[in-house]
Amino acid sequence: MKLRITVWLFLCVLSIGAFAQSGKKKTIATTFKGTMTNAPRGFFIFEILGQRDTVKLNKEGQFELSIEQHSANYFSIESNRQELNFYLLPYDTVTLTLNGSNLIDVKDVKGKSAPYINHLVRKQRADRMFQTKVNQSLASGLAADGFYNNVDSVRKERLYTLETDKALFIEPFIESESKAAGYQMANQLMAYKSQNNKEGKGVFPTSFDTYINKQNVNDENISYLKEYTSFLQNFVSQKALARYYADPQRSVLMYYEAMVDEVCKNVTSEKNKSILLSELMPQIMKEVGTQDLTRLIERLESCSKDEKLIQSVKNFAAQYEHLYPGKPAPDAAGFDIAGKNYKLSNFKGKVVYVDVWATWCGPCKREIPHLKTLEEEYHGKNVEFISISTDKDLNAWKNFLGSQQMTGLQLHQSDNMNESMSYLYMVNSIPRFILIDKNGNLVSSDAPRPSSGEQIRNMLNQLLVN
Repeated sequence: MKLRITVWLFLCVLSIGAFAQSGKKKTIATTFKGTMTNAPRGFFIFEILGQRDTVKLNKEGQFELSIEQHSANYFSIESNRQELNFYLLPYDTVTLTLNGSNLIDVKDVKGKSAPYINHLVRKQRADRMFQTKVNQSLASGLAADGFYNNVDSVRKERLYTLETDKALFIEPFIESESKAAGYQMANQLMAYKSQNNKEGKGVFPTSFDTYINKQNVNDENISYLKEYTSFLQNFVSQKALARYYADPQRSVLMYYEAMVDEVCKNVTSEKNKSILLSELMPQIMKEVGTQDLTRLIERLESCSKDEKLIQSVKNFAAQYEHLYPGKPAPDAAGFDIAGKNYKLSNFKGKVVYVDVWATWCGPCKREIPHLKTLEEEYHGKNVEFISISTDKDLNAWKNFLGSQQMTGLQLHQSDNMNESMSYLYMVNSIPRFILIDKNGNLVSSDAPRPSSGEQIRNMLNQLLVN
């Protein structure tokens, strides 16, 4: 639970405005209400200006939300891994019907904001169709000039539609949507470059970079525009990736450190910088939260004035300090299929490589052949390979072991939470691999996978020598 609370702080660092569900006393500026049919859950997520709230549905799927806003703003709804973007005028009462199984299916929109919502729904429907064509173009290896012309024609069509319907809209909406078309095209050009770089095709027309680089990364009028924030993330990511691949000692943590560097280097607007960093931090914490974040925090402190964000990162990192390299490995416990109990401390004097997994986890099972190969290579050497299951269904684990030729020591994590791998090592995703030296100290609480090849072999070899 501590992890979820901390990540939530990142998402709420830049909260602007306020909203409340009906029944709470609040100054009401705008009302957003309606019905969600086919709701997969009893709620959906509403976000506006960086602030998120869980909106509950009643038994009939109805909802009502009161929003204190004094200017028109974009907002989004998330449900069942779908997202839909709307635009809301202040002091309005908006009613509509949503379809939980297909958010793009919006009906019966009423209120002053209706033309804006209907316009964005049509746009997002068209975007889905066009994205399919973009993916097909990427897969088929469409020539760069042809791809550029395709996405540019869509951008021009969006601008033409805006011009045709401009009598329906206020000027800020027309301006932001015009910019959105530009950022969206830039995103598609970057996707094309990324795909072709993976295939070794690294030469592109100058028009690509010219168009990408002319986008304004510091426009505070569209700080929360989805097309802008998506563009900005991709823009700094590509620059960070170039540094990542140029470094022979590359690691995932180094990539994210480079990401922070590029944000600070390219984004001068403190507001936009904070928004982007706040969006990046949950992803960074999920990927590398168990590693030493000292250098990343130093980078944040050197370039950002957002004290709340920096303190949130520090608070998060403090939860993981016991898992930093060089710290004593937490003494997790487990039992084998016969019920015999073990602790990690039982293997002190050996290099220990732990695989935290479950039978229902596809990526975990894909690592098994690589793990078997690794175990064969190091057979007879001073390395203990331990697989620790987190399965809730003990029979599923036992049946899997019975049907597979599993090697190494096969354990299930302790039923005592305080001794379990999940608790002591703060495992929030699997597979997770942990490397411990002969002295019982952590080398990495998020070690390379067996499929990493030479990366994990080099680490094991170095530990055997020392």
